[in-house]
Amino acid sequence: MVGFSTALWNVAHVSLRQQVVPDDLRGRIAGVNGLITSGARPLGVALGGIAAAAFGLMAPFILAAIILVAVGLIAVLRVTPGAIATARHATTSGPA
Repeated sequence: MVGFSTALWNVAHVSLRQQVVPDDLRGRIAGVNGLITSGARPLGVALGGIAAAAFGLMAPFILAAIILVAVGLIAVLRVTPGAIATARHATTSGPA
């Protein structure tokens, strides 16, 4: 389930990023995204280990499911067609 949600997130995230990030910034944004996601992995591993040690081996899976559902709900509520259109307009119109 985690692998499926990761693949689904990556397709949606990269597609959205390609639509709203200007061409000349795409490489920088992708690099920062990679840095943040790679940097978050050790933190997730540490927190998963702490949760497993404190609450048992099922705790990291339950915690991951809760986080995935929460992030999914936030994305569904925040990433709307109107928000995408606003972001596109903001990136194509340039500074005021």
